[in-house]
Amino acid sequence: VYQLGLRLWEARVVETSTLRNITLSNSRIGQQLGISVVAVRHGTQSLQLVESSRVLQCGDTLIVVGREERVQQLAGPSFGLRVMAADQKLSMQGITLVEAVVAPRSAAVGHSLKDISFRSHTGFTAAALSRGDRSYRTDVGDMKLQFGDTLLLAGPRDGLNHLQTDGDFIILEPDLSDQPVRRRQAILTVGIITCAIAAAIVGVPTYLAMLLAALITILLGLISIGDAYRTMEWSSIFLVAGMAAAATAMVNTGLAQLMGQGIVTVLEPLGPLGLAAAGFLLSALLTQFMGGQVTILVTGPIAISAALTLHANPQAIAVATAIGCSAAFLTPMAHPVNALIVVPANYRFGDFARIGWVLMLITFAMLMAGMKLFWGL
Repeated sequence: VYQLGLRLWEARVVETSTLRNITLSNSRIGQQLGISVVAVRHGTQSLQLVESSRVLQCGDTLIVVGREERVQQLAGPSFGLRVMAADQKLSMQGITLVEAVVAPRSAAVGHSLKDISFRSHTGFTAAALSRGDRSYRTDVGDMKLQFGDTLLLAGPRDGLNHLQTDGDFIILEPDLSDQPVRRRQAILTVGIITCAIAAAIVGVPTYLAMLLAALITILLGLISIGDAYRTMEWSSIFLVAGMAAAATAMVNTGLAQLMGQGIVTVLEPLGPLGLAAAGFLLSALLTQFMGGQVTILVTGPIAISAALTLHANPQAIAVATAIGCSAAFLTPMAHPVNALIVVPANYRFGDFARIGWVLMLITFAMLMAGMKLFWGL
């Protein structure tokens, strides 16, 4: 959209450069040429966001955005830099790019980014501006902003919170899919997850192992508390907690057992296959509101007891009942994963039932066929 690659350049500070040992703010590159310096790299190091107080040294490479005739002036006697076309995208070199739309009734309308000291207040550099069908990558800081203008910003990831609270701009979340892998953080993360899984295998309660792993990632700085907080779907967490209380109430009041005995009594005359169907349907019904982990504690003893009474294969009946506990197709409360995707996917309650009833029928039909063919019911 912004065609940034057509205006992306590298300018290296060499021994003869007049910018050696002076700060970036004193270089006045932006003021004189109308181009933007969005990042800097020293030698073979990774790209870093620019700071106006940074002292330029021999071996520094400035990543510059602007028209070629403007950028080539950096190679002249006034600056003495070695200019070349950039060979990689900014995002692939670790720079976070964010889009900011000028909001309705924004105080920035009619003012330039320099007028409102945008860079010093936010820490973000405007690399390009899109207005209508055109994109601008030169003199962006001097252009008077209009409602609907979209800015392409380069800045620190942890500065997004401050930027998002600014009512003058609407911030679009960046796409991090092409960001480079940070090897140290990746290795630490994999190690922590592996240790948490190993701890759960040897007997540590899974929720405690994973909670400890989450705390370690925060203490090591792999994720900030703010980022961790934003990843939480709090409505889903409260939904799961509320349904756990409802499930406990159904068990403690005897309502779940009463429902189970009623279904078994109705289908008992149909023999072992009917009992398998009853076990599946009862488990599947309760799972939609209680969750399969709790449902099996209710339906398992009822189904096995009924199988022994009818002299049916208790293993087959137990399998049918257990599969019913996994048929979490009809409601968002049936499984924690269902609840977690409701908000980000913008699902409604009825969406699960509209698609899930087909899956339920297929599962039931295949189960009955399996009970007949392999278990001989």
